[in-house]
Amino acid sequence: ALSATQVAGSVVRVIGPALAGAIIALAGPGPAFGAQAVCFGLSAVILFGLTLPATEPAPESPAIRALDAVREEMRDGLRIVWRNPIVRGTAAVEALWQLVFSSLFVAALVYVEESLRLGDEAASAFSVLTACFAGGTAIGALVARPVERHIGRPALMAIGYLAPLTLIPAAFTPPPPVLFACWLALGFTDAWA
Repeated sequence: ALSATQVAGSVVRVIGPALAGAIIALAGPGPAFGAQAVCFGLSAVILFGLTLPATEPAPESPAIRALDAVREEMRDGLRIVWRNPIVRGTAAVEALWQLVFSSLFVAALVYVEESLRLGDEAASAFSVLTACFAGGTAIGALVARPVERHIGRPALMAIGYLAPLTLIPAAFTPPPPVLFACWLALGFTDAWA
């Protein structure tokens, strides 16, 4: 189930940047933001159409009780994370991983804009970079199970956590196709982390 979710997310990450790149290349950034606004609007319409199962009403003062319940659930969750070494370690690694990848994507945007000096083509190049990454994660998720059977889960995860090393060639300002291949490899191995 997790692999299927990861593949679906990766497919969306391929289609979104590719579509945005095409819109930006053909019509500029304004229509791309407009398309994103339409997507958010459609999401809101779909969410309003959902029917949720009935729940029991909250006792007495609903706003205060609900806020107290949320706080208590958050405290319970944090206690579980803190007391369970496996959950604590996983949460710490995932938090660090998200911070690293968020920073990496911002740095990639600046890198494409400033270091590669692509001018008006920078937005399209960044879209291709993110599409390569997403395509790599989709392929990596599809082959993760057989690879795991062959090399074991610890080795598979170690390769995944070393994934950022695939970007070392970027330090030498390679031509875009080499950079695209690096991001494809990054996505491929990131799917294993």
